[in-house]
Amino acid sequence: MDSFFELFSAFFNTIAKLGGLRHNNTVKRQHDTLSERTGAMTKVRLGNLYLAAAVAGVILCAVLMRAFHMPYSGFWRTVLYNILIFSWAVSVWWRILHAQTRRCLLGAAALMLFWLDIRLIRYDFAQTPEMLRRLWYAYYIPMLLIPTLALYTLFFLDRGQSAPLYKYRYMIFVFPVVLFSLVLTNDCHQLAFAFPPGQEVLGSPDYTYRFVYYLCLLWIFSCAVFTVVYLVRRCRIPHTKRILWLPLVPIFFATLYALLYKHILNVPWIHAIAGDMTVVQCLTFTATFEACRLPTQQRFPPRPPWRSMTPLKPS
Repeated sequence: MDSFFELFSAFFNTIAKLGGLRHNNTVKRQHDTLSERTGAMTKVRLGNLYLAAAVAGVILCAVLMRAFHMPYSGFWRTVLYNILIFSWAVSVWWRILHAQTRRCLLGAAALMLFWLDIRLIRYDFAQTPEMLRRLWYAYYIPMLLIPTLALYTLFFLDRGQSAPLYKYRYMIFVFPVVLFSLVLTNDCHQLAFAFPPGQEVLGSPDYTYRFVYYLCLLWIFSCAVFTVVYLVRRCRIPHTKRILWLPLVPIFFATLYALLYKHILNVPWIHAIAGDMTVVQCLTFTATFEACRLPTQQRFPPRPPWRSMTPLKPS
């Protein structure tokens, strides 16, 4: 009987040791997983810092090229800004999960590239007054559609992938399309800009603004106001009265810049550094939506495809 109890206790001691070993292995595995994830998050933060430093360096190079009037600075600055906007568009395509939001932001990126390129053509390559004037009219395509896309994008931020879409959501684009069509055909009716008699073809700088131009300003301002109101409501921290102000900072500086733009033009050194309204508005748009914390994929290194495959069950 004593030998039986000794054998029984030895058996349970062996089971206890195996259980402790298994528990230790489980704790060790959890600790290793937590360490790997913490290390991945640290690498992501460092990567974001490096990326922000690279973007700031590119913008600083473009500003210095403009300030010191380097040869062909307009062309090279446009190339640098095109690289920035295109890189942001690729990151949007890779990161943003919601399909409608992703399409809107990619459309806005395409409009920003179009705006930068037609500005380059107008200042560096256009020769005739008619070409200069028509390229100037074309500015109003991105100027009207980018704020509209910003407002349109906000409709989908709080909606899931499977949520039903608004039936008449595309009606928001009717008014800006009508407006920029009137601007593009201004030579026929002069409802946006009126030139002195006999100088319609030459595009005199003594033009006056008409009511279509003020409608364009009203639409841009209205989209900006609705965007700010929506962001303030969305950035309110739940169950508190606190607001996350970060998405509103770029909009504040862009508005201040637009209000002081004419005064900026009168100060030579400020105009040399920050006199490019097109670039300021494009960078403001990207900074605002980056600060909105849009739903993105996990910010960890992507898993290889073979690791995400489900193993086949033996038949």
